[in-house]
Amino acid sequence: MNIVLDLGVEKSQDKYDVVVSNVEFIKKAFDNNLIDSDLNPNSIALYYLDYFDEIVAFSGFKAFFFKTRNSAYIKDEVKKALELLKLVKHLEIFNDYLKTIDPINEMDIYQLEGNMKISFYDLDEAYRDLSETLIEQAQADYLLNHPDTIFLSEVDQDKLIQSMVKDISVEEMIKRENEILKKVPSYLRDIQLICNELNKQFEALTDSKIQMFDFDPKVIVYFKTHDEKTYAYIDLGLEVVLCDEHLNEIKRYLKAKLGELNG
Repeated sequence: MNIVLDLGVEKSQDKYDVVVSNVEFIKKAFDNNLIDSDLNPNSIALYYLDYFDEIVAFSGFKAFFFKTRNSAYIKDEVKKALELLKLVKHLEIFNDYLKTIDPINEMDIYQLEGNMKISFYDLDEAYRDLSETLIEQAQADYLLNHPDTIFLSEVDQDKLIQSMVKDISVEEMIKRENEILKKVPSYLRDIQLICNELNKQFEALTDSKIQMFDFDPKVIVYFKTHDEKTYAYIDLGLEVVLCDEHLNEIKRYLKAKLGELNG
């Protein structure tokens, strides 16, 4: 399978446009129930590398750990991409991250959220010391110069995906949906489902952070919908809460829960 990029990025002055183009095509392919075996494997690895870099650069390794639910699949894809691009320093730090979390790999992620004793400070500092543009430059150069890269308009990209999807049986489609759901971070699935229920169109992630609630660290993901409204998503373990960006709803919710427990 070819690496598919947007027609306009070949001569773009911004290298990150190239990275985003790859990410958008892979996301669109996944949304249409294409799976790894349908797509270029290195293109998929770079898709997850950009996801990793965005989280760690803004929120650190602890956020990456919780947001991905410590997914072995995502860790493997990130490592593969760093090796592919020969990003030695990034790979060293990522391998240190893997060693750091090794003792807790088999533990229940929800039990860990309130009891995380591992410090990611040194890893975060080491990663922030790296050049901000190096990882983007390496990805863009690889994508642009790969012999299997093709450049298509958005319309032609959609036609390509539909031509690949049309012969998939209903039974195979269900299997693919389940496979994709296992790999996509839970919060992205939840946000998309919530937006669908509210008849809103998910536009983009805008920020993320870890915030303490009664000494319990929770990952908060901020995202924007097509109507330019920003929301905060928080996974409380047994249930998910969507609130305005100022977290007023989550505070009211936690007070109500506390009242239930005390009453």
